[in-house]
Amino acid sequence: MPSPLNGVLPNAIYTSFFDDTLAALDGELKESIVDQIKQDLEDAVSKLAALKEKLAGKRIVAESEIN
Repeated sequence: MPSPLNGVLPNAIYTSFFDDTLAALDGELKESIVDQIKQDLEDAVSKLAALKEKLAGKRIVAESEIN
């Protein structure tokens, strides 16, 4: 007579393993996405700072041309 639990324990072990693995990958993926967003924001801030300096220089030139 087959056991009513035949196959349940291995399936539970595999399910737990894959759930844990997916959770770990999900965490790594989130970290990767957050790191990429941080890098993109740092790049954007750097570009904006450079643009601000460039525009400030043009404003000085424009003001000197007016005066």
